Amino acid sequence: MYFTSPKKADVLQTIRGAKAKYGKDTRAHKAYERLIRPQDVPGTLLNLALTNLSSSDHMLRLSSYNLLGALCKAFKFSASMNLMCNKDVSVPMDPSHFIVKVSKQLASSEPQLTFDFLTEFFVGWETFTEEQKPLSLAYMAPWLPGLRTAVLANEPDAEKGKEKIAALFRKLIDVAMSDHSLAYTLEQAVWPAIYQDETILDIFLEELMRAASGFGFSEEPMEGLSAIR
Repeated sequence: MYFTSPKKADVLQTIRGAKAKYGKDTRAHKAYERLIRPQDVPGTLLNLALTNLSSSDHMLRLSSYNLLGALCKAFKFSASMNLMCNKDVSVPMDPSHFIVKVSKQLASSEPQLTFDFLTEFFVGWETFTEEQKPLSLAYMAPWLPGLRTAVLANEPDAEKGKEKIAALFRKLIDVAMSDHSLAYTLEQAVWPAIYQDETILDIFLEELMRAASGFGFSEEPMEGLSAIR
């Protein structure tokens, strides 16, 4: 992969910094041990940039901001108009509002990225720190409403489109079952994004019932499922 952006050094610094950080976690290493296709690149790097914008490391936050700007410019995303890439830009310690706002704008203006973005989000989930997970779910949520219009409606085979969405929901349900500390973020940001579309909601409920049928009422994973509302 070659980068021709004038911010190439910042882009590479972000990727290397994230790689060094995630390399300490063997689970994270295995999660990314796969073939990256050219069409995966925008989704992969967008997730990388948005996740690391909340890093406690100022240089990593700055490099992530410049990576986001370089991506938007390279792929001609409309969000590039709101990003000023400069080494002197100061990215605040808690840019949560900015991250969610940019993600929401990208989800609306670049619906063709919906499936790849969400797929890459769940591929990278195990690499997120516990501190990053709530915000990561919040910036992921705006992409969920696009599953019907950008995935289901554009798939010639309706069943194939439905299965694509179902596969993503299975991963989301796994997150809800495995980490109860995320219940508040899921309730505030994620579930409402699904409930607003009946078609998507039907697919979600089908997967939810399938997941619930595999556990007894007294089992711990059911606590996560019972909190979905």
